[in-house]
Amino acid sequence: MHISSLDRERGQIDGLRFIWLELTNRCNLACVHCYAESGPHPERQDVLTTTDFKRVLDEAAEIGCRAVQFIGGEPTLHPGLPALIGHARLRNYEYVEVYTNGTHLAPTLLECFRLNSVSVAVSVYADDPEIHDAVTARRGSHRRTIANLRALVKACVNLRVGIIAMGVNHERIEQTKTFIRGLGVENITLDYARGVGRGGDVADGEVGLQALCGACWQGSLCIAPDGGVSPCIMSKAWPVGSALTSSLAELVAGASLRDARQLIHDKVWRPREGDLSPTMCEPDKPCGPCDPLCNPCIPLCNPTCPPRDCGPGTA
Repeated sequence: MHISSLDRERGQIDGLRFIWLELTNRCNLACVHCYAESGPHPERQDVLTTTDFKRVLDEAAEIGCRAVQFIGGEPTLHPGLPALIGHARLRNYEYVEVYTNGTHLAPTLLECFRLNSVSVAVSVYADDPEIHDAVTARRGSHRRTIANLRALVKACVNLRVGIIAMGVNHERIEQTKTFIRGLGVENITLDYARGVGRGGDVADGEVGLQALCGACWQGSLCIAPDGGVSPCIMSKAWPVGSALTSSLAELVAGASLRDARQLIHDKVWRPREGDLSPTMCEPDKPCGPCDPLCNPCIPLCNPTCPPRDCGPGTA
């Protein structure tokens, strides 16, 4: 992974190693903790086109980025997702992940994931359908998500499940982990609801800047559907520019991003003693399932942990 420099005195990584592309504000669910306040009828409009996102992928690749996560809203609702996955692979992105609620998975999209060796992250809030559906505010979402998890496992897609703990589900976290493992998924990440967006209504903790995990100073960037750029998906209150008016190279080299990263580093991030690794997170302060670079069991961070062997002739 290319990183231009690590200024140990400032604790600041320059350059760009990982990007989130928020393809849409629209989502078929209305999760009570959603940081982006997404839903079927979002207030914020989608502005960037598929062509715009391809340009962003090009610009990020030119300055050394080789890891991307497509997220939303619900990214599988965006018609350009397959083309963007193919473009990321064309530009030699080493890690491509789609973070989805798992309710909307057409056979053609599943085949796209398989053929392009896409990693997929799916949110599951509880083993109990009623609790899960209470979080998503949509009855039947648990049934659809679990059915598609089974399809992803069967297709041998590199898969992980993210659990977000909050008041309604915190007592069933261990049962939920056991349930997910029973589906054939071993890669499970756990985070807690962050006090950002609708999460401010359900999070049991800090809101605003202090709600961030603090790791997004480490060479990451988020591009929102309206072109807004911020250090991560949850730090939109600290924007650093727009992909509509500036190139990523200009933004990454600019003072706004440097200052935002420094603010997050100084106010939120607490490194372990002697650890300056950009791929490690605190064991007691997880980065959460939205950031695959904080997950110790992916090829990008740990080449000894490849996707499971599905046998000859499979991806």
